[in-house]
Amino acid sequence: MAIICRDYKLLFIQVPATGCSSVSKVLIEKLGGEKLPKKDIMLAGKYKLVGEKSMLNW
Repeated sequence: MAIICRDYKLLFIQVPATGCSSVSKVLIEKLGGEKLPKKDIMLAGKYKLVGEKSMLNW
């Protein structure tokens, strides 16, 4: 899963068992972040950003 904060142009990718849920909670509550389910950020094994014109490929 990932959190996107559109106002801050921030995409936070959550990594299991690293404390990400705490960071995600702050991003959602304080910075207006939105959850992006894994299915919305992955396309053919590459990351994509849904609802925006830009694509992220890492």
